[in-house]
Formats: sequence, C-alpha cells, structure tokens
Amino acid sequence: MASTSAVGKAEWREGDSCLALHPTHGILREATIQKLTSSSLNEDTAWVIFKDTNKDVGEDEQEAEAIPVSKLMRPGLRDSLHEKPWFPTSLIDPRLCVPLELSDADEDRVPYTINRYLRAYQQEGIRFIYNNYIRSRGCILGDDMGLGKTVQVIGFLAAVLHKTGTWEDIANNRPQFLKSQQSSEQSNPSKVGFFFF
Repeated sequence: MASTSAVGKAEWREGDSCLALHPTHGILREATIQKLTSSSLNEDTAWVIFKDTNKDVGEDEQEAEAIPVSKLMRPGLRDSLHEKPWFPTSLIDPRLCVPLELSDADEDRVPYTINRYLRAYQQEGIRFIYNNYIRSRGCILGDDMGLGKTVQVIGFLAAVLHKTGTWEDIANNRPQFLKSQQSSEQSNPSKVGFFFF
C-alpha cells in the first residue's frame, strides 16, 4: 500500500478518509483516497472519490478527482489548521459547507468558511453591498449595534477578492514588497566575522 507525507507530517495511505475541497463545487467534502502519485515537481497528488456526491452512482463507477496532498485534511483533526473558534461538542453539518453564490459570471461567492456562520439577513446584506458594487454605486450599510455589519463587509471582501477562507489564504497574507524580499532573507550571508575578546 502506497503512502506519502503532506505538510504537517500527516501520513496518507490509499483507502484513508480525508476532507478536501470539491473542485467543481468549492465545498469541503469527505472523500476516500483511491491512489497516491508523486511528480517530479515535488507535489504529491491524491486521487480521491467524494462520498455522497451522486447516490445513484456506486463508488466503483465514480470518477476520481486529483487533489494536491498538501490540501487534504484529516476529519476531526485538532490542531492549528482547525477552524476557529473550535468547540469539541460541535458537529459540522455538511449542508452548511456551501459558499454563498453572488454571481455566476464572475464566480464571486462568499467562502463556506464564512457563510456557514451567517444569518439570513446578513447574507442579504452581503448581496446588497455586492449589487451596489457591481453597478459602481456606493452604499451605506446601517443596522443596530451587534447585528454583524463587520462580518458582512468581511464576507463581501472575501467574495470580491476570491478568497477561499482556507489555510493557503492565511499563509499568503503578506504585502507584495515583503514577498519580493523573501528570497533575499533565505540566502546565505556573504560575510562572516569573528570577534575575540
């Protein structure tokens, strides 16, 4: 049985259950690893079959999807990659793991990691801001204190900036000028000096 290592030193084997973003729906779904492959670009790939995607088709007839191993998560993993806040008694309902679609043409949608916590009036507020944005009109979002205006603006910005709300977005959260200096920080020093006292 083949195995591979992912970021975070998680060992994956064929037949393991995992969580992965469905490539067409953008929804975090439970899947089973069918095959593991390695490429010359140092990117391991897992071929997974998503569970309950089509109940009429058996698991043997479903087509496997290629997902980078670094993007797989273990179900029930309790570490820093977990969504915050994390409550041990909370169960995740898969029906809540769907993004809020704002536009089919631009693929603008609020990521499921934010949408799952939004109330109906907050989703309507995000649609209001978005509709004014695409018409190049300004708007004012006003409501009583404590009803979630900030999270509505965060959801709108995540949709317009095409953020997924996953760990990769957080890892790349640096200004451009810092990204350009990253390679110089990792270079070896050219001068070495010794001081004797």
